[in-house]
Amino acid sequence: MLRNPLAIRISNVLVYFFLLGLTVKVYFLDKKDGDGDLKGKATCDKLTYISPAPFAYLVWSLIHLLLFGFIVYQWFDSAKEVVIDAVGWHFVFIGLWNSASVGLCETHHPILAWIAVLFLCGQISAVYYNFRAKYPPEGFNDTVWIHMPFSLYHAWIVVISVVGAFIAFTPAATDKDPSVFITILVIIGLLFLQGTAVGYVEAGKGDLVGSLVIAWSMAAIAVQQHEHAWIYWSAVVLTVITVLHSAKPFALRLYRHGSLRNGEGAPLLS
Repeated sequence: MLRNPLAIRISNVLVYFFLLGLTVKVYFLDKKDGDGDLKGKATCDKLTYISPAPFAYLVWSLIHLLLFGFIVYQWFDSAKEVVIDAVGWHFVFIGLWNSASVGLCETHHPILAWIAVLFLCGQISAVYYNFRAKYPPEGFNDTVWIHMPFSLYHAWIVVISVVGAFIAFTPAATDKDPSVFITILVIIGLLFLQGTAVGYVEAGKGDLVGSLVIAWSMAAIAVQQHEHAWIYWSAVVLTVITVLHSAKPFALRLYRHGSLRNGEGAPLLS
């Protein structure tokens, strides 16, 4: 595909503002009840036994804020290589698949919407792994305006893919407790999310941002599912484990720093 830097940058700007407008419409205009309160059904209108509480979707606001920084920072020479080579046209396809998933949800095609989310996840993963393998952040701007928004986006779409699978293939939640089978599926879904968070921390230099997005989402699931004991406590326990595991790199750094300080005055052994 044509790798024209100007075309890529202009396309990124257009896609960003289209996604922003679509998000505002779907999340904040179309999803309000009669009292003006946000319903929080941003992945389709069906609530399941793994649906998170509405506050989980605040991640979208942070993603869009950082992506605005991305489309501004992409015009700087220091960002040219990573934007053109690592992101390329992927952001355009991310916008297309994101729009398709939202549109299919709005027209009540949850299975097709979930399939679109899987393609969306693939596009974001391509960018994410380009960053991890070839383009580590070089300074504050690279970290905040390029790596961070895509780390958030990647982790959030993993959450949405799990939630979307339950929307597409399981019955809607009711006031009654779910069946044993559905409860097991939800716990498997939570374990998958927690395992993904562990992967973020353990891979390379670690991705604290992605891990915390998973923890935030599981905490929101616990809040939403507080009436269903097995799901609630599973989400709570896995959230705590995820947060503690996210702190592991910092604990190791402090331990190593303390060990070095304690060993500074020790005599050398011959």
